[in-house]
Amino acid sequence: MKKIYNGIAIVLAIVFVFYVGMAVGGKSSQSLDLGAANRLPHGYWDTADGYYVDGSAVIDGSGELEGVINSEVAASVGAFTQGGGTTATTTVSTATLLASYFDTENVIAITPNVASTVTFPGYTLLTSFIPTIGDTRRIYIYNASTTSPLITLAGGAGMTLSGVATSTFLVGANKMAAIDFVRASSTAIYGLVSTGW
Repeated sequence: MKKIYNGIAIVLAIVFVFYVGMAVGGKSSQSLDLGAANRLPHGYWDTADGYYVDGSAVIDGSGELEGVINSEVAASVGAFTQGGGTTATTTVSTATLLASYFDTENVIAITPNVASTVTFPGYTLLTSFIPTIGDTRRIYIYNASTTSPLITLAGGAGMTLSGVATSTFLVGANKMAAIDFVRASSTAIYGLVSTGW
């Protein structure tokens, strides 16, 4: 009987030490120091800047989210404003857009000096733009000219542009085109073009 009481006392002592340690700042498997950060359960940890989520996104003190959140399940969101900047460029006659125009920007503003053909980069240059088969992204092309030069859009290597008619690839002065890009395979990207905005 004495052995049973001794065993119970040892278990209670371990539990007591564990909870006292937690109360005075001890660390469990869910709370570990990571330099200046304090890890919390499920991939969250706090820092001086806010809270990291899965190591990439930050929710700062004002509640704003910075970084990328990847969702592998269906998600539903309310109204929101999508960020993204504008890249501005000028072209004469023909030009090929740079892949760097597509990294974070949503709008590419082009000022043509004359009627111009603008070609998108080939699929090999856009591997980080929509890297996985089935990925999609929308980009807007804005003809920033206030006069009459037209922009004709053309697909690069491994990129096929689609629309109702060839005329949908024309972007008039002070107009926009929306292009929905879809990675169809490891070597092909499709762009559905709509204009008249």
